Amino acid sequence: EDGPAMDVVDVFDFLVDYRFHDHQHSPGVVFRCEQFEDEIRSMGESGHYANVETLLSATQNDPAKNVQGPPGTMANPATFKDIRDFSDGVTMDIRQEKADYRLYEIYEFWGLFDPKYDAASGERGEEKEYVITLGRKVSSAGQSDGGWVPLRVSENPYWHGKRPAVVSHYTRRAHAFHSVGIIEPIVNLSAELDDSRNMGLAARGLASKPVIIASDDADVYSNNLILDPGSIVRARSTDALKALFIPDRSDTAWKSEEVIKSDIRETTGITSTFQGSSDAASETATSVVSRTREANKRISESCKNIAEEFLVPMLEMFHSLNQQMITKERMVELIGEDGLTVDVQKISPEDVAGMVGFEIIALPEIEVAGLKARMLDAFTGRAMEIEGMAPGTTRLPELLKMSY
Repeated sequence: EDGPAMDVVDVFDFLVDYRFHDHQHSPGVVFRCEQFEDEIRSMGESGHYANVETLLSATQNDPAKNVQGPPGTMANPATFKDIRDFSDGVTMDIRQEKADYRLYEIYEFWGLFDPKYDAASGERGEEKEYVITLGRKVSSAGQSDGGWVPLRVSENPYWHGKRPAVVSHYTRRAHAFHSVGIIEPIVNLSAELDDSRNMGLAARGLASKPVIIASDDADVYSNNLILDPGSIVRARSTDALKALFIPDRSDTAWKSEEVIKSDIRETTGITSTFQGSSDAASETATSVVSRTREANKRISESCKNIAEEFLVPMLEMFHSLNQQMITKERMVELIGEDGLTVDVQKISPEDVAGMVGFEIIALPEIEVAGLKARMLDAFTGRAMEIEGMAPGTTRLPELLKMSY
């Protein structure tokens, strides 16, 4: 009753039929998650899960020994998600030492289901929106073990009748449900930038600790060739030791990094001006305005996708949940149009009744506040000259307020 909430779901834990443009019109979607034993018990006590004791008492066959080696090796194969989580430092193994911290793999299906369907007799009923939850125990090695236990089979409990999921698309792409993410267009450029930076660091390391060529006349141990400031190395001749010449990284290679960064900005539409800097110190205000307008055209498509396909459906679900969950009068905080003032009012179930449609009337655009202020200041100066020749032509107080 404290209000709807939204959680971000990993794409690896959201299973959907990619043939459908909108998952609400598909046969169904599946959420995958891992819950601890105390979470399972809490869901059972609240009445959402059944057969909880059957799931908790399921036998578990732990392996004789844990597999050595990081995920993704020949001795320990793993999925891409496992490798990513391992590289991010996300692991659950250390939390399974106690019984209360045992992990359970939960699959939750939201979609069309016919509870009266009987394959033997051919009897069929009406397909409705259902939620079906299955669970099984996870072994201490992180592997799914044991049989499936049904925890919930019920009709969709929400008034909106939809699956409780909204997909956010950065850029729509045909025949791809998840479409294009913000990082996908610049993956190759980012890898190229990493390679260039790694080669620069390697060249810097060779310059600070060069490779030494030592002839047989040197008669110096290799460990003594790791030089420190002020070190003295004795050799039979001064020509017995010399540094191996390796061409230093040129300025062209360093400048190529800036070219790659510029390509990344142009690809994503987030130019240097939006980041609070400028590629060219002598760039004019006119060129900055032109680049800002062109960048806004590219960003507006992403803003439109997020607003129309993510924000509006989410607000519709939130309003329906408010209608469903508010059963008594309560005090709520209503934020004013300026986004700063807050008004506390009493809201009753009747106040939120009825269907409400949401519409995005203005898409966000990234603007440079300083640039806009300079334009207003220049226009105000010109208006003052016009006011001297033709009094009453302009409204100087309003222009001064806007410029300030």
